[in-house]
Amino acid sequence: MRITSTAICGSDLHLYGVLTMFMEEGDIVGHRVVVPFNIACGHCWMCNHGLMAQCETTQVKAHGNGAALFGYTKLYGQVPGGQAEYLRVPQA
Repeated sequence: MRITSTAICGSDLHLYGVLTMFMEEGDIVGHRVVVPFNIACGHCWMCNHGLMAQCETTQVKAHGNGAALFGYTKLYGQVPGGQAEYLRVPQA
């Protein structure tokens, strides 16, 4: 997906404070505009029960967290965020 405009989100501010220790060089922050930043498959048990933030397909089990998130460090899958020219959408 080609990004034409973006802005920082309030949740990104945690990455510059409390979660800074989990940031790595090259991490791209930011998530999709209007759409939640969690990445869900839409067909696992959790997704079928409306619990997309706990998607079993994209869950980051190594850190005991829920679904992977766009632009939110290795704690949530280290999927590059939307503060870039292009964005790849997993499970699309």
